[in-house]
Amino acid sequence: MSVGGIPLIGTAAGATPLFGSVMYTLVFVILQLAMGSIILLYLDEIVSKYGIGSGISLFIAAGVSLSIVQGTVLLLFDSQMGALGKLQAGAADAIPQALLALLPLAFTIVVFLVVIFVEGMKVEIPLSFERARGFMGRFPIKLMYVSNIPVILASALLLNLQVWARIAYEKTLVIGGTDYLPYIINVQNTPYGPRIADGLLYLITPLPFSPLSAGGYTAYLELLSTATPILGIPQWVHAIVYVISLTILCVIFGKFWIETTGMGPREVAEQLNRSGMQVPGFRRDPRVVEKVLEKYIPTITVLGSIFVGLLASFADLTGALGTGTGILLTVGILHKMYEDLSAQHMFDIYPDLRKFME
Repeated sequence: MSVGGIPLIGTAAGATPLFGSVMYTLVFVILQLAMGSIILLYLDEIVSKYGIGSGISLFIAAGVSLSIVQGTVLLLFDSQMGALGKLQAGAADAIPQALLALLPLAFTIVVFLVVIFVEGMKVEIPLSFERARGFMGRFPIKLMYVSNIPVILASALLLNLQVWARIAYEKTLVIGGTDYLPYIINVQNTPYGPRIADGLLYLITPLPFSPLSAGGYTAYLELLSTATPILGIPQWVHAIVYVISLTILCVIFGKFWIETTGMGPREVAEQLNRSGMQVPGFRRDPRVVEKVLEKYIPTITVLGSIFVGLLASFADLTGALGTGTGILLTVGILHKMYEDLSAQHMFDIYPDLRKFME
């Protein structure tokens, strides 16, 4: 077990727990998690009651922003991997190496701009109010209708494969005198515990290395040309299968999410009908609104899920700072906060706030 990359409970041979005893270390970790959760919930209640938006959302955005700032500082000033360090080394290819070191920052900016642009893409369905003749409204269906929920659930499922790794470590599946388990899931021990290193299940796990690792993009591209030890699967094939698997899971979870949270066409049509809204030119009937919504919501759900899956995997494969999921979360949170500030007329009360946000 590790917190922040620091091993607390050693699982490799010869490793020692942080406090000399596994029991003491477990108690410390449990108390730390409990205290952190209590503080987080308290601060969330304070922000929700006296501030704007959700406190937990702000903490997530702040955490991702901090990781981006820290990563940027390392990319610029690290003596070995940083751009300035490579320029100071005075090598013949110092400028190309410095530009290569800044690629993760460039990809981070690209992902941010793409997410911000897509946040504004939507289909607006015209609506009218039965009790207020002549008063029209619109029901917006954004491309990211299900937000980043699909990629969060899909990433959590794929990361849980590491739990299977701990279960499968040093286990066998012998059939006819041959152990087939390594072909399904091959687990190797590391200083931080067992990790999946080969097998069919390895194909749908995230890559074990990134451009932010030691060696940067040069070492990253070299590792992509290598193969796994048992099945001989090229790592670039692993990357492609991972992207496809993550995208398919995002679509599945996106469909599941709208059906279980009242965001499907039927549920939304009933909500609009209870609010006294109807589609202009049609009688007030939730079935009519449902048919109109069925033309958009299922298709947009699939397209939005594919988009977040591809964008998150692209960000992870290119080494974007803050991870793809983190960037999606942060942009969504900041966009929602901007809408909340506008809805509560905070920009009219504090004109300088509008200048700051713009």
